[in-house]
Amino acid sequence: MLSIITQIANTTNLISILIFSAIQGILEAFPISSSMHIELLSNKLAMQTVPSEILHLGTSIAFTITCWPFIKHRLIFLFRSTLKILHQSSTIKNKKTRSLNHKLACTILGTKNISFNIKILINLILITLPTIVIGFLIKDVKPEISPLYCNLAAAISMLLADLLPARKSISSINYSSSILIGLLISLALIPGISRMGITFTVFRLFQFRRFDALFFTILTGIPITAGAALIGIIHNINSPFISIYITGSLLGGIATLLMLRITFWMLINCWTIFGAYRIFISVFMLMKH
Repeated sequence: MLSIITQIANTTNLISILIFSAIQGILEAFPISSSMHIELLSNKLAMQTVPSEILHLGTSIAFTITCWPFIKHRLIFLFRSTLKILHQSSTIKNKKTRSLNHKLACTILGTKNISFNIKILINLILITLPTIVIGFLIKDVKPEISPLYCNLAAAISMLLADLLPARKSISSINYSSSILIGLLISLALIPGISRMGITFTVFRLFQFRRFDALFFTILTGIPITAGAALIGIIHNINSPFISIYITGSLLGGIATLLMLRITFWMLINCWTIFGAYRIFISVFMLMKH
């Protein structure tokens, strides 16, 4: 009898984990703080969920697939081009010929493309590094402020930032801006402040166009969510549910990928709807409490 009860309990846990993973995967594609929504739902329904950090494994995979054409043509091109130039330069002994050959290789491969790719790569590192480092340092710190207040403040910031003119593209980003953007994005570590929402907000605050802001939001999310997932897996490696957590995370990643394909246009053209929704849900829940 005890074994039957245990089996039923494990089945219930599995079902609840998979359901909440799919829900969080869907919510990850929107700037509405998926972790806050999952916490509210799990408390209401008293069901077990996957640790939010592990769920980011699926999110990072979904973001990588979404940005793969850019990654392939920019970052992989940069790596291959650099190897070709180094190889051609190293095979020639004469210094003058080697220098001439190096310049010729740069011309053939496209010096502008290489320098632009290096610039993008460095900016990505500068933007994502603060969140990864700060997240690791405060991984055991839990803020006492209610996620609802944070969600409300983030929603208002979303709407105000989007009123600014859109003048800049990806090519115009510089290193000093990237450092400041990275520090501001680290606010996403506070519960209730959506990572996607705060990243888009910060880029709009710097007057980037909506498409570029959204694309950079997804692109910078790859190392940030992957780092969070790694920390979550390490912390829960001895849990009897670790395999179920990872399965749930991958299911959530599939849901995120599908939703991004469906809602990309909405995220660019109907951003104010998400800000209005976040204000509504925050005020409603605060009044209810």
